[in-house]
Amino acid sequence: MKRQKKGSEWTKEEELILRLYYDILPSSEIAKILRRSENAVRNKARRLGLANKQRGGFPQRLIPLLRRIKDNYINSEDK
Repeated sequence: MKRQKKGSEWTKEEELILRLYYDILPSSEIAKILRRSENAVRNKARRLGLANKQRGGFPQRLIPLLRRIKDNYINSEDK
């Protein structure tokens, strides 16, 4: 039996944000950024093969860039 879809489809931008942040932020924070449930974030990460990776150890020099990307994404959603 095919599972019924819940929620909306993931955009390429949302997938990119998930890939960028998955190693450095908890699922709860990513869920807030994407305005999705924690379960949706964890399930998508698993389907993308991210959940099997060791989390942490992200290069600190990239964090300011990722924050700017996040802020631009959130601001573009508010318009």
